[in-house]
Amino acid sequence: MITITVHHLLELNWQELKKDNINKAAVTSSLSPRALVSKQLAGISDKAKTELPKLKNLEKTVGRKRYANGQQVPVPHSLSEICIPENLKRTLTDLHENFLLADTGSDDSERIIIFASRTDLARLATCDVFIAQII
Repeated sequence: MITITVHHLLELNWQELKKDNINKAAVTSSLSPRALVSKQLAGISDKAKTELPKLKNLEKTVGRKRYANGQQVPVPHSLSEICIPENLKRTLTDLHENFLLADTGSDDSERIIIFASRTDLARLATCDVFIAQII
């Protein structure tokens, strides 16, 4: 015998609502898939999160929805084709600092783009060791 409580049904409806919200926001939001999913899942209980698909799968769903809607993100094939959107040039912290610290420009054949905030650089200045990624 299976007993389904009203609370359980409300939890399932909540999960379906969240998945539906993610699908709708996928085509209307300019947030990254990860940021969009995180925003949509804010406030949801840990129990409800365990019933949803994995975060990576939700992020892939956002990408598929956008692709189906003709909103695929262009993949740059050279340094000159890299275009950094305005919403990625500043931090999301309360300080709203510049995050794009330096860019030698699209006309530079050996383009250098440096992402960091002044706060991050101040932190790094106090470290004995740090790791950088050079692509």
